[in-house]
Amino acid sequence: RDAYQGTDGRTHVNRFVDMHDIGDMLVHAGYADPVMDMEPFTLTYERVRELMRDLKAIGAHNVTQGRPSSLTGKALMRAVETRYEVRRRDGLRVVGDPTLTVGSEVEPGTMVDLVISQGPAPRLVPALVGVPVDDAVAQLEALALVVVQGEPLFSDDVPLGSVISQGVEPGAEVPRGSEIPIIVSKGVDSVIFPDLTGAANFDQAAELLRAAGFEPVLTFGDSQGVIQSIQIDGSDPEIGGSYRRGTVVDFVAL
Repeated sequence: RDAYQGTDGRTHVNRFVDMHDIGDMLVHAGYADPVMDMEPFTLTYERVRELMRDLKAIGAHNVTQGRPSSLTGKALMRAVETRYEVRRRDGLRVVGDPTLTVGSEVEPGTMVDLVISQGPAPRLVPALVGVPVDDAVAQLEALALVVVQGEPLFSDDVPLGSVISQGVEPGAEVPRGSEIPIIVSKGVDSVIFPDLTGAANFDQAAELLRAAGFEPVLTFGDSQGVIQSIQIDGSDPEIGGSYRRGTVVDFVAL
């Protein structure tokens, strides 16, 4: 129940009636001096999913009103497994009765089974390129991995705010707590087309364009001649329009 707490706002584990409440109900029903007793058993599992499979096998299904109406997704399951890892301590994983801890008093000769933990299971690094940065961070944090964001870069192919590259290959196994470097896209490096009405010739216009991030090219005529036409990919450019940095601007000046 603690592992699911705060994951999706749904209830995933049934709440069980305390045996003392059952005794009170028996007294209320007219039974005299009912005796309630219990014997705890501790079961240990190597992985959380083994525990879940056993619960399902004994018919311990979720019947609460707030239970999810759909299947459990991979991200939620990874988050639950990560949260459950806190029950590993001192090289041991405590899965059963949490009251049996270091310092607990037991009868002499009591057999205590210990399962030696191999530590947290390694994490498989997900594919993050092209994924929005918030989603990428959520995926890595759910796996208890540390996100390290490098300096954002411009990209002609990856949208603004999505991951351009990751420092660890997808599918690689890494220890819990490993750092995963990512680079986030700043989008296309765009520049604004300037007003060239004050340019008397190609040389003056070219100076303004280079300063703005364009690549002016005189396709025909004299660089000191009067500008006859200005085009980008065969069309007239729009003053104040946004273009990719390094866009070629063709001139004819006579």
